[in-house]
Amino acid sequence: RADEAQRLLEREGPRLDSLARADLARPLVAAWLRRGEVARARSAMAGTELADDDEMVGWLALYEGNLGVARRRLVRASTRRPELVDALGLLARVRLDQSLPLGQAFLTLARRDSVVAAARFIQAADSVGAAAPALLALAARLSQTAQATALWTRIVRDHARSPEAPEALLAWGRTLRDAGEKDAAIARFEQLLLEYPASALAPQARRDLERLRGQVPPAGR
Repeated sequence: RADEAQRLLEREGPRLDSLARADLARPLVAAWLRRGEVARARSAMAGTELADDDEMVGWLALYEGNLGVARRRLVRASTRRPELVDALGLLARVRLDQSLPLGQAFLTLARRDSVVAAARFIQAADSVGAAAPALLALAARLSQTAQATALWTRIVRDHARSPEAPEALLAWGRTLRDAGEKDAAIARFEQLLLEYPASALAPQARRDLERLRGQVPPAGR
């Protein structure tokens, strides 16, 4: 209940020392960031030691499109939550130091609007050069099957030399397999093994392909 916590901290804060205020402000700032409330997060940080916290400052910088600051601060963060790992992975690929569209995409994702976030990552992909397939792959993970398939197709067709191409083929094949489209799934796994034999994902594709062909008995037999 971030609003209630904010009011309580504002009322009791003057009675606390700086360490106590920082300890209480941290979960509040984290709550505002998860909701994408950048201005409120900054307000909650004001007057506390969180102004120097790498993760807090890094997320705020990312949401505001300041990729250079976000890259430097988030890599020093003490936690490794999945969303932080995803952000660092993209920041490592994007060479820009400023990108408001990418910041807005991450902010929308923080607000848990995956549909709009996916659309914004797709739009931002046009402005990040060689990092485009990384944004498209993230958008595919946020999308329903039809759009994800279109994105995997685009990655494999337009970014065949990127690490996301075999990842796209594997995800695509598994989606087809789960939908009961055996022949189409086999074609995607075979394409991965033929075109990317040295990929770290090749053993997984080979295993999935063998299972589809019935060469691996069901578990427990």
